[in-house]
Amino acid sequence: MPFVPAYQEVAGARPRRDLYLLHGIFGSGRNWRSFAGLLAERRPDLRVLLIDLRCHGASRDAPPPHHLAACAADLRALAERLGRPPAVVCGHSLGGKIALAYARDFPEGLEEIWSLDSPPGPTEAAIRLRPTDAGRVLEAASAIPLPVKPRSAATRALMLAGVPRDISLWMATNLLPERGGGHSWRFDLAGARDLLADYWRLDGFAVIATLSPSIDIRVVRGGRSDRWSERDLAGVHALAERGRIRLSLLERAGHWLHTDDPEGLLDLLAPAGQTSAG
Repeated sequence: MPFVPAYQEVAGARPRRDLYLLHGIFGSGRNWRSFAGLLAERRPDLRVLLIDLRCHGASRDAPPPHHLAACAADLRALAERLGRPPAVVCGHSLGGKIALAYARDFPEGLEEIWSLDSPPGPTEAAIRLRPTDAGRVLEAASAIPLPVKPRSAATRALMLAGVPRDISLWMATNLLPERGGGHSWRFDLAGARDLLADYWRLDGFAVIATLSPSIDIRVVRGGRSDRWSERDLAGVHALAERGRIRLSLLERAGHWLHTDDPEGLLDLLAPAGQTSAG
């Protein structure tokens, strides 16, 4: 049977269209709940679904294989259960490439996709080795014996492994208490590793080339983000110049757009006076 991912719902006053909001690696839908509430206030026509992607949050029990196409199929299974496809799929980081995979595999009814600080091209080895990259964080998290107690021990271990303090503190929020004491990760380490490897491999530029021009493709980049290679920057600017995508820059934001500049991101997703697709 198809796997249906867990989700939380934040609905506007008059919801007519669904927006699927997809978190990044190691996260869960709850990370975006405050932002989703603000978005639903501005866009009463939307029902925002905060998805827990496979191997994350309440969707940790998804069966393998774990890759981006499987994540897209999970979203399709959810849409079938709900009785309508999403009009908008919006994904951050890992979620941005999953949004592309969904548009490629299940374009029916889809109007917009939003890729939030998610460089489309295959990830270059030099970027994977940076302390802020998910690969380095995953390596450090995998080395921590579980269950860990207290949570601050995980933070210290990550920082000693070279993970920046802000990311180490955030990672500690993704620890769940165990009945016997201590804490374990809210995500499945092995499954996250498989998803991350597929994220690195996927050529989003090739996917974009296959998508219908009827789908509005929006790419948003943080001006202070360190996740973009020169190749990715050149590629998205070339697509924007040809009118294939719409590219936006949030100058004050790093990788975490919804916490670094929530108002700027809201202004993009919900321009003043907009209450429906237009």
